[in-house]
Amino acid sequence: QALNTSQPIVLYFRSNWVQFKNWTCVMVTQYKYHEGNTYFFNQEYKDSNTRHHERLIGTLEKGKGEDPNAIMRVRSVYNVESGKKYTFQYWNHTEKCFILSLRRNNGVLKCEVYQWQENAEKRCGGMWDPPSQRQCIHRGCEYEFYNICKDPVPVIVYDKYKCKAA
Repeated sequence: QALNTSQPIVLYFRSNWVQFKNWTCVMVTQYKYHEGNTYFFNQEYKDSNTRHHERLIGTLEKGKGEDPNAIMRVRSVYNVESGKKYTFQYWNHTEKCFILSLRRNNGVLKCEVYQWQENAEKRCGGMWDPPSQRQCIHRGCEYEFYNICKDPVPVIVYDKYKCKAA
């Protein structure tokens, strides 16, 4: 369900991990309707002030063994040898957000929180604002991010004002 939209999906925030690139304004759209368990994505992002895009293919698989969570193997259309294996950790139907994780070689879990753009534009206040100044306690998937990913200081990737102006 998390991917069943023709609208853009934004990478809202992620774990603080130096291996991640310093991309901002990451947005994913499906450029072609999925075929079975294969999804076709166009990923746009900013690196410094330069816009980039790449085509990706994702293959969805059922979880195995003790981990029933679905897995998506994502690779570039132009480099089929390399790719990443993401695990779907959580989906919030109401907020239209989901958490993907990947494991580093040392076993540490790192997470990315995605949200459908239409919902990402609805905000409850600044992430670092005190609770008394927010319209809600947690944004969609924020509480689950802290519980699942155990990362105390996430990195904001999508700022609706900076990304809209870009």
